[in-house]
Parts: sequence; C-alpha cells; structure tokens
Amino acid sequence: MPPEPQHPNTFPWAGKIIPWSAALRSKPTTGARTLADLPRGESVKVVLRTGGWLFVECHLESKKSLKGYVSRELIKFVQPTNPAKDHPKQGAKAAITPQHIGSEPKPKQSPPCTTPVSFKLAQPKIIAIATDSYLKPTMTVADSRLPGKHALGFGQDLTFSKGRVQPHGPSVGTTTASLDSTMRVLLSEFASKDTNGKARRLFNSFLTPQRALMFWSDTGLTAAAEAHPNITTFVHRALSAPNSPERSEGKTRIHQVLEKAGWDINAAVPATGLGVPAFNQGDPAWHTGDFNNGLGVMINGVQHAIVVAKDYHYDHCKGEYYIKLEYVFYDVFGLDDDDLLEFGADGGWVDSDAAKGITAWWQLQHQHGYAPLITRIAFEREFRVPVPPALRPTK
Repeated sequence: MPPEPQHPNTFPWAGKIIPWSAALRSKPTTGARTLADLPRGESVKVVLRTGGWLFVECHLESKKSLKGYVSRELIKFVQPTNPAKDHPKQGAKAAITPQHIGSEPKPKQSPPCTTPVSFKLAQPKIIAIATDSYLKPTMTVADSRLPGKHALGFGQDLTFSKGRVQPHGPSVGTTTASLDSTMRVLLSEFASKDTNGKARRLFNSFLTPQRALMFWSDTGLTAAAEAHPNITTFVHRALSAPNSPERSEGKTRIHQVLEKAGWDINAAVPATGLGVPAFNQGDPAWHTGDFNNGLGVMINGVQHAIVVAKDYHYDHCKGEYYIKLEYVFYDVFGLDDDDLLEFGADGGWVDSDAAKGITAWWQLQHQHGYAPLITRIAFEREFRVPVPPALRPTK
C-alpha cells in the first residue's frame, strides 16, 4: 500500500488529484452522492478536513464552482511558489550570473500546437441507450425532455382498464378504499426504512387516481439513486474511458464511439446494448437493503437508461476531452399479469400481506382504472478524459 500523502495542518491549501479518477461526493462518506469524477492532476482548493475526508473547491470545464468531499489519500499537497523568490522587492539587486551577461534570459516555452483540432457539441444528443432485455414493448411513449422527443417502449405494466377479469388468484377487496389500504401494506413491508418518504409519495401519487399516463420524478428518489452503488457502476461503465474507475472491457461504450468518430461527438453513433441497472441489493424475503428502503418496491429493475451529452469539448492541444452527461432512468410503477402470477395472492392459507398488497395493486390498476406512473430519474455528471497522442486526429 502506498504511503499516505502528507498534508498541511492549516487551511486552505492547494492540492492535486493523485489517481486516474476521484469521486467528489456530497457528504464525507462513500455512500454519498457523487457530484463529479475528478481526473488525475485536477487542481483543487482544500478548505477543511473532516476525519478521512477533505472538503474541496474546484472547477472542471464548466464555469460553475464545484464543492464537495474527496477521500484524503487521493489528494496530494502542492507546494506553493515563494513570492519573495519569484518577485524580488523593489530596489533589491538581482544576482548576476554568466547567462545574464550580454542578453536577457528567455523563459522556456512549450512548442506550439501545430494541429489545433477542436470539436464541440452542436446540440444535446443521445449518446448511449440501454434497454431491459426482458422488455416486450406493446406501446411507446415519447419523453419531450429528451433530444428528438425520443420514444420509449413499454409493455403491459403500463396499461390500465376497468372491469378486467382477474387472470390469477382471488380478489382481495371489492372497493377502492379497501384495496387502497391493502396496497399500502407494501410500504410497511418494503419501505420501513425509507428515511425521506420517497416511496410514500409515489404510492400517494398512484392512489390519487390519474386517468392518463404521466412521468413521475422526485428529488428524494433521485438522491437515493445517485448514491446507489449499482447506479455508480452504470455511470462509469457507460463511459468506459481509460480513467473510469469501472469499465466494460471489450465493449463499445461512450468513449469508444467517440474514438470511432475521431472525437467529433456530432458524428458519433450512440452506444447501444448496455445492460440496465437495478435496485436489487438485499433480500426481499428478509426485507433488507433495497427491499427495506423503498427502492425495491418503487422500481427494482430499470427498464430504460438514456445517456444524453449536454456539453462536450475535444481539445487536441491539451490531449483531452471534457464531457457533461445526463443520465436518465425510467421504470413503470405498475403491474402486468406476470407480476400478479408471480407475486400476488393465490388463495392459499399462507398468502402473505405482501402478496395481498400486490393483488390489490393489480386490481386498482386493471379493474378500477388507476393509471400507472413512469418513474423518471435524471442527474448530470462531468468528466475530463485524456486522449493518448497516438489516437489524436492530425487534421
């Protein structure tokens, strides 16, 4: 294990990122939301220390200031230059050395960049698409917030009706009021440790009958998703750059489609075939992890993940590109007949409260016309990625 870097005891001080990539987090904990991924060599201003974390300020390509926490072993101290040595006091005599005689010393200059190739994003575009391989689309819904109002395919779980014959198991109620209370049992079963109330808000939205399909977003859900390890893995593997903490080796992801396009993002063909993430950590039988914090009953498996490039700049002279990506995740808060068959009540004496809750949910949706909701999670991340000289275009 490499020695821990030495840091000053007074603040603020200047530092640089040591590894290929370091997560800038919203709180001093590994489970906190990642605000950005700072590349190796990124300059930061260290403001204070909290245990094993440093609170820093920095800028990526965007003009806005980023503030957050970085694990202290990932930052090295940068010794400041001596102002007295660099800027002698007025009236002080400069030392005469042989190289000063006859001519003024010239500062060393880097050779000029002879191929100033630069690409910028013309307009936001979809740069990667992931779809659940088990999804059997029977209808499409366009999201007007995506470039080109991209259409998403959905199955029977997005349908709703009145008076459908129940294909499996017994009815668990005849009135919407009784079905409402039976369905809400799922909150105590699978969301007892939902600390910000996101699951309750989603249930309330569904149980306030809507007669049309709608997208549903929630800041609490977004925050929980951003901090989830499966989402973090998806974020890094979708890019799969050389400095990404996690990569899909041998797969064509965002970095690879940019390379194929000669780093001109406007000519890049979106990456497809990415696997979708899921909120499935823990055990549903023992009500642990995502099956206790609300995420398992709210979403569980994501149906669509769309990655949108919001800003991009390839700089040949710097040998890098900067990219801002928006990650958008969709699922349906609704049930199909297969869900009823697999998880609903079957009329036996061992029917659990959870199984009855699932049946009540299905009945409200397919017998009483309660419209399902399309959950939508969206957040942005920024990256700066080095491009080796051998891969840089010459013109």
